[in-house]
Amino acid sequence: MICAYINGKIAYPVADSDIKITLQNPFIKDGEEKTMEVVFPLDIPENREVFGAMNRMDTTFECEDYEDCRLVADNLEVVRGKGTVTSVTNKEVKIQILAGKSYLRYKSSFDQIFIDQLDYGQVAEKYQRFASSKTIQDVTSLSTVSDINRQGFIGEAGKYVFMPIHDEGENIWANAPAFIYSPGRDGTLLATSIVMAAVQPNLMMVFRKVMDKLGYSIIRNDFDVAPWNKLYVASARVSLSMAKALPHWSCYKFLDEFRKLFNAVYIFDESNKTVTVTSFDSINDGNTVEIEPVDEFSSTYDEEGLEYLEASNIQYELSDCERTIDVVSEELRNMFEVREYESADLMSRAFGNLTVKEKLTSLFHCPTGWFYGVMTEYENIHYTSYSLKNCGWFSPLIRKEGAASVSLNIVPAAMAKSECRIVRCIRMPFFNSMYWNLKLEVGNFPNMVHSFEGMIVNVNCQNQTEVEYFGSSAEKDVEYITVQEVLENGESGPESESDNSTIEVFFVDGLTYRYYGSLEFVERLDFELDMPDEPSVIVMPVPMTDFRIDNLYKNSPHYSMSLVPSSNMTSIGQFHNPGMKIKRNVNGNNEICVKFVYYGKPDPKKIYQFCGKRFIVSHIDMAVNGNGIDPLKTGYFYEVL
Repeated sequence: MICAYINGKIAYPVADSDIKITLQNPFIKDGEEKTMEVVFPLDIPENREVFGAMNRMDTTFECEDYEDCRLVADNLEVVRGKGTVTSVTNKEVKIQILAGKSYLRYKSSFDQIFIDQLDYGQVAEKYQRFASSKTIQDVTSLSTVSDINRQGFIGEAGKYVFMPIHDEGENIWANAPAFIYSPGRDGTLLATSIVMAAVQPNLMMVFRKVMDKLGYSIIRNDFDVAPWNKLYVASARVSLSMAKALPHWSCYKFLDEFRKLFNAVYIFDESNKTVTVTSFDSINDGNTVEIEPVDEFSSTYDEEGLEYLEASNIQYELSDCERTIDVVSEELRNMFEVREYESADLMSRAFGNLTVKEKLTSLFHCPTGWFYGVMTEYENIHYTSYSLKNCGWFSPLIRKEGAASVSLNIVPAAMAKSECRIVRCIRMPFFNSMYWNLKLEVGNFPNMVHSFEGMIVNVNCQNQTEVEYFGSSAEKDVEYITVQEVLENGESGPESESDNSTIEVFFVDGLTYRYYGSLEFVERLDFELDMPDEPSVIVMPVPMTDFRIDNLYKNSPHYSMSLVPSSNMTSIGQFHNPGMKIKRNVNGNNEICVKFVYYGKPDPKKIYQFCGKRFIVSHIDMAVNGNGIDPLKTGYFYEVL
């Protein structure tokens, strides 16, 4: 017997026809389960109770959706998801049921919920003063020095941080550290605050909030572990609102980009409203199912090959901001000779034996990354040296030369080795609470701006913030369109689609840089006062996208956003290169279509074995009718190595 439960009410499909159900492998396809149209006759009282007067000519039909639809056969739930009415006549109603990620895609409300409109909570009270403090006394009361000493950065781990960042659009520094010293020549550091606070939310925290908003509890997330839960969104938007630090992406787009970045798989349980977030590699964890195919089979040759993340070229959509030389493009590889080596040591020795032309016109590659030859001239001793320089940390992952690439829009932030502009609150000649309270307001206490080079402290972005460097109102108002503008001036309405921006991220792992040298004076702001020599030690929190970028990171954990894996680091590439591969022919894949007998509902996530070989499922078609689930199934497979 077959029946359905639509928003909790029982309904009965046509008993003498087959309902085709497609079980997609979420590791391969963008979805899990869907039905073809299910026909519900309206001469059955239970069906009329569910659908009401939808079949009447004077009733307006607007493709109504039913959020909770279950199809049950032989007391087994074969599919559960959202039901969409596709056709109505005076005699019947047809519904298509979508489950899993397909359910998210076709649930239109998820494309109308935007991540920059969700509630992520407020920053801690002590950080809220960053937006309004006007006196040094206010700033010192924050005691944020303990943050840096305790964890290496200002903020709450796993929620948000305030890392120094340069906005190229306005040429300003957000989260610029401000150091407050005691009077006298000992120069005791009282506190460290920041100027122009721009909160930067944790990526995993955003992911959890999105899933919660969509109504799913996460029972397992393989990526909510170090170092991936130490990724934060690069933002110079001067605001304490975490929502304002995010682009105008729909929840669906965010989940899809998250999936692509980590090669993740969402396995939804619609019954319990839970989701498991796992990696493609976990398909190896499933049991192997042995089946006996019937005589019929076919094989289809696809010249383009199977289009899925594990078989495609992958590249980051990196910003145009000033950045390190972090990409070796496919075009560049075709332009110059690429010399491959099994180790960095072999590459270094081989480089020494090359001619000058070969050194300077070749790209070098080994398991630790990409390199190119550089020439350094020492005019005072009339000597020229040649050495290898590392580059291309975020180069595309090329699996097939000349093929199209999948673009990732959650990307490593632009890191630059440049002059750092820091704001320092200079120590005072005497310390008196009345003096601090009455005299040292913004614009009336001595601030000095200094700079120094030699470290990677800054992330570059283009947030187009519109603020003054020292302003009592630093936060930019959210732009909006009024009804008057739309009606009278013909302006476009509020944006209802995701924008084309990216989310730039970086690691925050408590890494700090201690600067002991003298500072280059840039400018004195407002108040002129003869100050004693300043203390020489500055502790700066440092973000990271790849540990190979600079010697600053030589003692840091080997974390990287690189798409290309390496045995000596933890990188994004490890999720895109698991042990299981689709077996490819020269220019494509062979998809095997096999009919087989299986009683009950097969699991498309498992590995299937027949004829002495192992196969991964693309999708399985099965039929359900009044007699239950048809034992004869049709599977579409790819042989795995």
